[in-house]
Amino acid sequence: MRSLDITVALDGSPASLAASRVALALASGAAPISRVTGLHILSVMRLTGRVLQDLAGLLGFEPVLVPERVEGYYRSRGLEFLSGLEESCRLAGVRHRSVLDQGNVVERIVHHGDQADLGVMGARGLTEEAFPGHGGGTVERVVRSMSSTCMVIPQDQEPIKGLVLGFDGSDGASHALRSARHLVEIIPVPLHAVCICNTPWSPDPLEEVRHYFQDMRVDLTCHYLPGEPRESLLLAAQRFDCNMIALGYRGRSNVKDFFLGRVTEWLLHFADIALLISR
Repeated sequence: MRSLDITVALDGSPASLAASRVALALASGAAPISRVTGLHILSVMRLTGRVLQDLAGLLGFEPVLVPERVEGYYRSRGLEFLSGLEESCRLAGVRHRSVLDQGNVVERIVHHGDQADLGVMGARGLTEEAFPGHGGGTVERVVRSMSSTCMVIPQDQEPIKGLVLGFDGSDGASHALRSARHLVEIIPVPLHAVCICNTPWSPDPLEEVRHYFQDMRVDLTCHYLPGEPRESLLLAAQRFDCNMIALGYRGRSNVKDFFLGRVTEWLLHFADIALLISR
């Protein structure tokens, strides 16, 4: 079984706490040398007195300039978030480290997440929890920018009990297929590979999935379902009692994608289910 280097973004929100529990469960089930890195980003900074360094903050960009005591408050709060995860890792016997960084939240999460095998974060941060619709789309922007695999966790996430893999034979789907295999190697849950098609495809895309798992003992079932991918994947998760969907992230390839939005981004914005997103 492979080791995992997992980075989990912490901000104290319920979804962030759920993300840390999932990260810990994955690291506990993986190889002994796996590691969890707790990451907290300070989006504020005290005034330095150097014009060029302070300019962005004065204009309202992250990190925003605040009085020194305010920065101190947010710094101590971030250290509390990190120490909580450290204690959980120690109790579980999982290797860990903590990173307290400062700067633009999206840019710094992407930077640290791209250095890990897997980046894990909550579906909604503190701002989104307090003021729905005004969270700034941090998660969507992180997922859009991150080049490594990431996992987005809702606040009420239970232990992973089943995985739906959205598969259409594309490069993005093949990346998701590999991530799904790594997951079920660590946490042996039922895997439902779903191809959304309103007419038969040739060649059969799910044949690649069957071939990929032929040397592995896994509870795999393949399904062909009609409808629109985003709604059908959610319905499949409900039907098969799964609480995570694995899928690839694809760029906008045509005008229709631009106006209708990608399946992944739609699920990120509207679906209350854990997502494993590969690219």
